[in-house]
Amino acid sequence: NTVLSADTPTVNFTDGLNVSGIVTATSFRGGGSSGITIDSSGNVTKPTSFHILVNRSGNQTGYNASDTTSPIIWNNVVSSQSSTGASSNFNTSTGLLTIPVTGLYWIHASVNADFSNEGGWIIVDGSRPATASTFYPNASASADGTIVYYLTANQTLGIKWYDNGNTNATINANALHTFCRIVLLG
Repeated sequence: NTVLSADTPTVNFTDGLNVSGIVTATSFRGGGSSGITIDSSGNVTKPTSFHILVNRSGNQTGYNASDTTSPIIWNNVVSSQSSTGASSNFNTSTGLLTIPVTGLYWIHASVNADFSNEGGWIIVDGSRPATASTFYPNASASADGTIVYYLTANQTLGIKWYDNGNTNATINANALHTFCRIVLLG
């Protein structure tokens, strides 16, 4: 048994099968960077945990707001506010994120459109999930919603903004009101 303190820079584990406690460096897994940090006040951060911010570069015209499975096509990844390599999991042609890690995700979508939003939901693997997937925006041209949802690695995730009967809508590019942020909570 090894007692760790704030002054212990590195611990070499010889018995990898019986490690107890908290491992905070990826060197145990073959890397060399910190995967989790616990500061002296007990605050826990996961600096390399998956997160991504996407938005629209230009309006999305011809958006079918009336069906249940046409996602908003987020065509721009904001790299400066996304984890390293996050863009490799996002398809800017389809607006779909391929989930990199199984876990609980926080999803916040904000949309400015040329219609009054009636509802919104996530699209998982091409369809609307039956549970915990709907949010109701404020029924104006600019609205937002947040969902926390459990997703498994390699599923695809999209966002639907709904307006019954509107098959030729526009999702407006708007730096303040049209974006989607997705964060792996754990």
